[in-house]
Amino acid sequence: MIRIFVYTTLFLIWSVAAAILHSPIFPGPTQTVRDLFALVGSGDAWHHIFITFGRVVSGVSIALLLSLVAGLYSAYSKKIGDVVSPLVAILQASPAIVWISLLLIWVGSGAAIVIVSIVVGTLPILYFCALHGVASVREDLGELREIYNIPRLAYAQKILIPSMASHICVGLRNALGISWKLAATAEFLASRDGVGAKLYDAYRLLEIEQLFSWSILLIAIGVGLEHCVSWVLDEFGYTPRAGVRTGKMRGREKTRGLRSPHARIDRCEKQVACDLDASCNDKPARHNIIFKLKDVGIAYKEAVILSGISLELHQGEMLNIIGPSGIGKSSLLHLLAGLLGPESGEVEHATCGIGYAFQRANIIPWISAMENMEIALRGKFDPSQANHLSEYWLGIFGLRDSMHCLGANLSAGMSARLNLARSFASEPKLILLDEPFAFLDASNRDKLEGVIEEVQARGDVAIVIASHEPLLRFRNNCEVYDLSTRTTVL
Repeated sequence: MIRIFVYTTLFLIWSVAAAILHSPIFPGPTQTVRDLFALVGSGDAWHHIFITFGRVVSGVSIALLLSLVAGLYSAYSKKIGDVVSPLVAILQASPAIVWISLLLIWVGSGAAIVIVSIVVGTLPILYFCALHGVASVREDLGELREIYNIPRLAYAQKILIPSMASHICVGLRNALGISWKLAATAEFLASRDGVGAKLYDAYRLLEIEQLFSWSILLIAIGVGLEHCVSWVLDEFGYTPRAGVRTGKMRGREKTRGLRSPHARIDRCEKQVACDLDASCNDKPARHNIIFKLKDVGIAYKEAVILSGISLELHQGEMLNIIGPSGIGKSSLLHLLAGLLGPESGEVEHATCGIGYAFQRANIIPWISAMENMEIALRGKFDPSQANHLSEYWLGIFGLRDSMHCLGANLSAGMSARLNLARSFASEPKLILLDEPFAFLDASNRDKLEGVIEEVQARGDVAIVIASHEPLLRFRNNCEVYDLSTRTTVL
């Protein structure tokens, strides 16, 4: 209603102004609308509209592709971003007329000038939107990539590009609005066809009614194009604020039955090289050191939060780190995972796969629970193995019926179970569990404790659990380290 009111008001103002001026160089809306309908009814008008539209699509597509590539490379290399950003800033500061003038001298008139002008004018908008999208990637998703060694392509497809989507969408709407004006300007100055060229013809021949008609047509197409883009983005389910896809999920609707994967897991383990010391096959499992800390200190934002930590854990052992909230349990687990470096002391790590159930679930909200599992396994298993292991562990933690639900639609308890399933599914040699029972009910807590006992019984996996209180169920086969007193409780 507001838009109708605005358009009606503009029409009335135009009518009054034309009546007052009563000048041949300022035609009224009635005559202009009549000429506009005649123009739209002619095939020649549509020919020039499609030419301009094709140039706009080409220019914006090239700019979008370049901005995505530059944004992704900037995400992987700060040096690339430091080089590209100043160059794009120069383009942003350059008026369109500068590039059009230079291109007229260098290549002469033609479609190339129009397309290049659109690319130069829209690239800065899209690039800096892509850059903001890269900067908006949650830190915990970056940690997920480091822990599970997610391949670059999968990380870009599932995390980087969706994180950039909302920013790119906003930039795309602005870029299309600007590109239509840039196309008309470049065609006016350097082309013999297109809407801008017809504006120039009307101006050169002093056909004022035609000039007004082409101008209104140009504005109407620009506004309509922007609304069409907004509608398409809404249909595909991208919300401008969160960048989360909310539309219906496409893909498999049937869930395959779960089969016992023990034989399959055994085959997978034979195919995966032992990441521990090569001598692990010749010694008892508990003789292989997973990590060793000697008088280690940990700092957070230049403030030392832990000091004097001395710990040692071997393959097949379990360690329960206890202490009140805020004492540094998560920071210590981050150190063991390699996400934090020590402020002081010595740290020795065996080169082994790590499974990490974060205190925050670190679930990717715009992909399904199944995809959340599979992306964590891409760096270690082939797609078939990753799929089988994901199905099995989702079934173990009661998420079989929810494997195709988006991460954003999972409850806190379901997200916690998905987080846990992911940490076990990668078949690591070190499993870190940060407050794993926080969002679990009694049934799921008992199930998790059973899984931990079963995994530990294999004797080749070390497990570290952070909790507020000692875990009574594991008191007979678990060493307890109290961060408050820096002592080991037997």
